[in-house]
Amino acid sequence: MIQIETTSHDPFFNQAFEDYVFRTFREDEVLLLWRNRPAVVVGCYQNICREVHVRALLEQNIPVVRRMSGGGTVYHDLGNLNYTLITGQSGALDYDRCLAPVLRALNALGVPAQKSRTCDMTVDGKKISGSAQKIANGRVLHHGTLLFDADLTRLDEITTGRKNDAFCSKGTQSAICAVTNLRPYLREDCEIVTFARQLAQRILPPGAKTVRLTQAQLADVRRLAADLYQSWDWTWGKTPAFTYEKTAEFVGRPICVRYEARHGLIRNAAVQSRSTPRAHPRCSKAHGWTRRCFWTFAGRSRASGRRNCSIFLCKPNGGKTMEKQLVMPKLQPEMQSGVLCAWLKNEGEEIHKGEALYEIETDKVVNQIEATEDGILRRQLCEEGDSVAVLTPVAIIET
Repeated sequence: MIQIETTSHDPFFNQAFEDYVFRTFREDEVLLLWRNRPAVVVGCYQNICREVHVRALLEQNIPVVRRMSGGGTVYHDLGNLNYTLITGQSGALDYDRCLAPVLRALNALGVPAQKSRTCDMTVDGKKISGSAQKIANGRVLHHGTLLFDADLTRLDEITTGRKNDAFCSKGTQSAICAVTNLRPYLREDCEIVTFARQLAQRILPPGAKTVRLTQAQLADVRRLAADLYQSWDWTWGKTPAFTYEKTAEFVGRPICVRYEARHGLIRNAAVQSRSTPRAHPRCSKAHGWTRRCFWTFAGRSRASGRRNCSIFLCKPNGGKTMEKQLVMPKLQPEMQSGVLCAWLKNEGEEIHKGEALYEIETDKVVNQIEATEDGILRRQLCEEGDSVAVLTPVAIIET
């Protein structure tokens, strides 16, 4: 195992740094320890507007960053230490393999941390760490937070009490948990930089090397941060499809506001009032609105371990080709279903063995599912955001 150092506190740079190391360092096991200045980091397939109050973040100059892994929304500041473990992946999903060395290190420092739920760590029943994973190309990236001396008041204001139920989305929703800082539990008090050094000493094997990226590699990281993690398409365009519906009063009259959005683009927006005789049928049914809309528009505006597809059914097609149904794979014994988060190939496109076809999320893990043979993706049987039972057909390919 090696440790790769980053001293940046830029949340966009650090997401790109993780991504770059995950893609580039294909042989070694890797440890990263890093911190961000205040930022909100959301899961790969979450609805930002539902999870946080965007205007409040803008007023406080706190950026929103979308990460590559699954799971929920977290608040980062310089009192929070993030860790990343990158290893090879084979067999079923196993959070314990990545959590165990961190738990041992914390326990050695006097923190009575223990695993909770799927991949959290708690002290006295309160959460000090949450984690998530990305699996692709035979590698797993596991990363998590460690609340050392974070601003818990701001964390609560931004990510806990700000859920907006006017958004109806298939996106991953964050769990609400009581949290605490781990610093008071340390056997010997210290600052976060010292804590990070002590943690690394207990996770890394004896003689482990510390590596720094070259200037050329850091330039690649900065380019990835600018081109991907700071882009509108990544941050907002990856928002799962959703609807928004809210009732309020305007100049003393009740109104209903409703719109739909897909890939961050608004469509079918309408504002209705009881005082006029025509309304959107959804609002009318739910709230008894009369049937006239006084303002509406229809338009768009910007608002694996190596996992292979399973073959379910083969059918001859004119004697020369074969149609096959791909099914939702069972990635671990306990898995009952997965959320199909994103199609990486379009209908009619050629696919090749080893290429990623789609991504699914299960237990806070984003898995890339790869093709087992060459062919053409004829039909997608499930939409992005659908929860699909294992062994249920998700696509038809022609081979």
